[in-house]
Amino acid sequence: MTIQKCARKAKPFRHINYIIKERRLYDQSRAGRQIRDTIGLLLIHPVEDVSRIGLKNKRSKITNKTKPKMNVSKLLSSVKEKTGITCIGLERKEARIKHGIGSSIEDILGWDVVVRAEDGSCYEYYVAQPPLKGMTQPKPILCPLGIIPFNGYKIGIEEAIKIFHSQNGGDKFTQISLSWPLVHPAASEPYWYFRTNLGNTVVIGANSGQIEGFSPIVVLYMAKPE
Repeated sequence: MTIQKCARKAKPFRHINYIIKERRLYDQSRAGRQIRDTIGLLLIHPVEDVSRIGLKNKRSKITNKTKPKMNVSKLLSSVKEKTGITCIGLERKEARIKHGIGSSIEDILGWDVVVRAEDGSCYEYYVAQPPLKGMTQPKPILCPLGIIPFNGYKIGIEEAIKIFHSQNGGDKFTQISLSWPLVHPAASEPYWYFRTNLGNTVVIGANSGQIEGFSPIVVLYMAKPE
């Protein structure tokens, strides 16, 4: 059976013949490859709208520019489960490091987490770093000064540690924290802060991870201010 005969059976597509005629014109192009893929799908699984197939293919492609954010909803929902209080964002989380110094994710025992509630109050609790388990009861605290709440970021701690090892300010870390600073002009993203075993501070953009500059004291990995 020819492609044309199969296409006529793939109803309700009224314009399938047009697509087949145009196939040769775009055979060597990206558009041609998309048309051939679409025709193949139509002959096997006719659907109501060809555009849905193209949309599905586009959504399945994930690039660095569209890298999904790491949601902090689990940190927020943990507070609601234990206290019944709804939180709107993460204020800060600071690592507890095994023996006070480390070089990998395995050296992080857990995190002291501060979240902001709907009424503007803040709560703090400790949660273990997987595969360790455990969490303390959230307690109300005075909200930290100079930072703002946020609900997502793109660079997790494992990737941040890899970036940390690309700088020359020290090969081990003694402190790690994540927060979004309240500054003017406004910061474009939250930042990972590492204190090295040499006393330097490494700042890594939690969304970009781009290198901005170097200095003897501070090494910056962040997006350029707008």
